[in-house]
Amino acid sequence: MAEQLKPNGDGAEPHIPHHNIEAINSTIRNKFHEILKTDRDIKKLEEQHIAELKSDRTQLWKNMAADTDVSQTDLKLFYKLWKRQEEAKLFDEEEDANAVSDNLKVIFEALADGDQLDFIDGIRPENDTDANGNGERIH
Repeated sequence: MAEQLKPNGDGAEPHIPHHNIEAINSTIRNKFHEILKTDRDIKKLEEQHIAELKSDRTQLWKNMAADTDVSQTDLKLFYKLWKRQEEAKLFDEEEDANAVSDNLKVIFEALADGDQLDFIDGIRPENDTDANGNGERIH
């Protein structure tokens, strides 16, 4: 095993035993090469497996859209909402999990009343007026 680097006590650089410096440098270089090779192997495996998984996921979306006659865009939006509810189930506090469900219900109720402007109006403060201050709601 290589000798430990020893501080020289005056705050200056540690003393490196010169008779071992070549062995230390050689060990570091060799291990760096091994680490680099391992990093490259990991990256290659990740790329291969991730590409396969992405392809599988793309096919799942296509199949689901074909099976349900619902667009992938809509399915992906619904998936995000569903995923958010699933993640909320993992919260430590039941109150936090319930808040997610309550928020989603409020949003869907607001959207169901009409068009998007109804939803936007529903979340605006009552005193939200136009730039002229004449009291008209901003749309």
